[in-house]
Amino acid sequence: MTQVDGKFYTVDTGEKKNSFTATAGGLKPATATDSAPGASGNDATADSLVVSNPQTYAKDSTWTIKFKAEHAIPNQGYIKLKMPSEVELMTDSTMSGGICAKWSCPSADAKKDELWILVPQTIPAGDETIIEIMGVQNPRTFKPTGVFTITTYADKISVIDEGFNVGTKMTIPGQLVSFSSTAGSETNGELNKYIFSIITEIPLKDDDKLSYKLPAELDPPTQADLGCKSVKGFVEIECTISGSIVEITFKKFSSPTGNFSWSIENVRNPISTRPSGAF
Repeated sequence: MTQVDGKFYTVDTGEKKNSFTATAGGLKPATATDSAPGASGNDATADSLVVSNPQTYAKDSTWTIKFKAEHAIPNQGYIKLKMPSEVELMTDSTMSGGICAKWSCPSADAKKDELWILVPQTIPAGDETIIEIMGVQNPRTFKPTGVFTITTYADKISVIDEGFNVGTKMTIPGQLVSFSSTAGSETNGELNKYIFSIITEIPLKDDDKLSYKLPAELDPPTQADLGCKSVKGFVEIECTISGSIVEITFKKFSSPTGNFSWSIENVRNPISTRPSGAF
C-alpha cells in the first residue's frame, strides 16, 4: 500500500508460497559401471536382473533384482516395481514367497504388472538392495522384454528416486507336451497323407510358426501338391515346404492352448520297409 494525503491505497497484491517440489533422484542397477546406465553401452547391467530358470513361459522362476538408490529409503517407505508387458506376476504365488515373505507386499496393491514392497528398516543411500520376486510368468518367446522400472517412496505419494530400466530375455525354449505323426498308409512307395498333431501349454498367437523336417527316406511333395489342411484346433493355417522342411503358420485357432492337428498330402512313402528316421 502507499500513503497519499494521509490515506493508504492498494498498489498490488500477491500470494505467499512456501511449498517446493523437488525432482526425483536417480536409481540404477547395482552392477552398472556408468553414472547413467545405458548411455555409453558399457553399463554391465546383466547381473542386476537374474532369472533362475530362463525358459519361455516357465512359472517356477525366481527373479532377482539388484539396485542402488541415490537417496536413503526410510523405514516404512516403499519400493514399487513396474513390470514390462511381456512379464506377468501370478500374485498369489508372488505374495507367498521371496521379498514379500521376507518383508511385506500390500496385497491390495499387487497387480499382474506392478508390485509395492513395504520397507521394514531404513536402507542407506547407495547401498545395494536385493529383492527376489516369486510367482513370475516368464515371457512366451525369446524376444527381449521391455524394461523394469523401480521407484522408491517416502510414503505412497512422495517419490524419492526412480530408474533401473533394465530388461532381459529368455534363453531356453519351452517344450511341446507332444508332437506326433500318423500315416494314412504304410505301403512302401505309395503317395501318402500324414496327420501331424501337437499338444502345447504355451499359448499360441496369430502368425506363430512351427517348422519340422521330413525324414530323408520320404519323398516330399512340391508346394503345389502339399494339400495342407486343418484337422483340429485351427480355424485357418498356412503351410509352405522348402525341400524337406515344412513350415506351418497358425493364422486362427479355436483356443490358444491344447490339441492341434493338420494334414499334408502327396508324401511318398519309403521305397523299402526299412524304418524311416524321426520327424
